[in-house]
Amino acid sequence: MSLCAEVARKSRTALLKTKPKPFLLVLPGASVCCPCYLSSRCRGSLTTWRHHQDVRARKPDSAFRELWSSYINTGIALERFDEETGGMSLLPGSHASRRDLGLEPIAEEMGLDAHSPSKEEEVEFLRRAGLKHSDLRPLVLAPGDVGVWHPFAVHGGGINTSRDVFRSFYINGFVTAENCDRGHVAWSEGRPVPLGEPVLIQVC
Repeated sequence: MSLCAEVARKSRTALLKTKPKPFLLVLPGASVCCPCYLSSRCRGSLTTWRHHQDVRARKPDSAFRELWSSYINTGIALERFDEETGGMSLLPGSHASRRDLGLEPIAEEMGLDAHSPSKEEEVEFLRRAGLKHSDLRPLVLAPGDVGVWHPFAVHGGGINTSRDVFRSFYINGFVTAENCDRGHVAWSEGRPVPLGEPVLIQVC
């Protein structure tokens, strides 16, 4: 079986078996728009996401308006989600800046997107941005747990060093629909809306 086929099969099976914990998400306005995707890490994978703010991918600016007050991200853990399985670490309070902290030009200057950065590179990368790597905290979730973070929060993924865990994380972005031109309207005036056919979410 190919790697892509294994990822698709295991992710689908895990999603069907997982029962997310109930929670209430409230955003301004009557409607929400829901882009989503699946982030997966095979055991032994050397792939990671360097630390970043999701505001970098909410482009063009004209399609993602009022990010501070209108947008939130959620992720459902389909398997164990922690440091060993390459889960997420976040910088507490970094979202309170309400702005792009300029991480992308620094990453480009250091050439970090050409490979998975080492811890030493991540430490220097965050130092140049005026941030401390030692302030990062892991997001630890059991299957079915839901993580919530803001698009201005500094966060990144690790390497799956576990011996037997295929780790996947089902990510959704919720936004006041009138402030977003991407994704599907999933809730309108107190009623769920059928998602229908896939549409463009973003261009990276």
